[in-house]
Amino acid sequence: MQRTFEAYRDAMGDFWPDWWLSWPLSRRVALGDVLVHDGSAVRSAGTLAERGVQFATRTQPTEDHFVYDSAGSAKVNLKAAGATDAAFSSLAQAEAGIRVEFGRDAGVLAVFNGLTQSGVADTRRLASDLAALIWQGRWDPALLAVTELVHVGAGTVLSAAGSGAEAELRLSAGLGAGPVQLADLATGAALSKRNRLGLEWVGRELTPFYRVVRIRRSWLGKVSAEYDLAQPGRGAAPTPVPPLLLAEAQEDPATVLETVAVAEQPAPSDTGAGSDTGPGSQEGGDHGHGS
Repeated sequence: MQRTFEAYRDAMGDFWPDWWLSWPLSRRVALGDVLVHDGSAVRSAGTLAERGVQFATRTQPTEDHFVYDSAGSAKVNLKAAGATDAAFSSLAQAEAGIRVEFGRDAGVLAVFNGLTQSGVADTRRLASDLAALIWQGRWDPALLAVTELVHVGAGTVLSAAGSGAEAELRLSAGLGAGPVQLADLATGAALSKRNRLGLEWVGRELTPFYRVVRIRRSWLGKVSAEYDLAQPGRGAAPTPVPPLLLAEAQEDPATVLETVAVAEQPAPSDTGAGSDTGPGSQEGGDHGHGS
């Protein structure tokens, strides 16, 4: 499972640098989610709202669909309903479908439809709010906050786990009435044949990519040195947040917050995520097969 995740991460990194990957793929992520990274695993730690941090959301559509094929390693055959194609062995003539053959061991094919990108609209306010929580002792510097994500209406991800990896997918009724397109792979497909796949996943309404921020260590060190945050007895009575701290956060939120690189996201072997794979590959299920 680690090899499959790393192949997928490397592939998506070409187009989504510094974005973390939902894993398993069926995992839902929301803006304002709070996570904790203990060095080997990432776990849920509630939400910003639960800590009194409110924020407005900005949303923008991106692409109608996203297609990734590792260095052109996937050979794709498209079959319309009623057509005859000798390359297909699991579909009836009346069925429409897509056949994928991988030409390399670590090939990845990912197709997502209906992409929308959302994010926290005011990072200046977020930075000042988290600075205040740090001052009040209500925010652990190890916590991460989800500040951007990509939502997709539907998606399919396939990866090879060895030479000769292949898959046939049956399209839902109605999709094959006209010309079949690769984008149809994400919208209404069901696996009907598989061989030597590392990952086979088809699902709807997912959040495959997200970004997280944390308190910048250099800022925390500076504040601790100047204001002695760890002094004994601190927190026994409410102490107003120094206006200078809030002003600095408002002026330049990047001095307080930093985006966490995707390289720091633990691989599944570290988190035990391999056990999260489901029994099938339909509608939000994840299914990993070894070679």
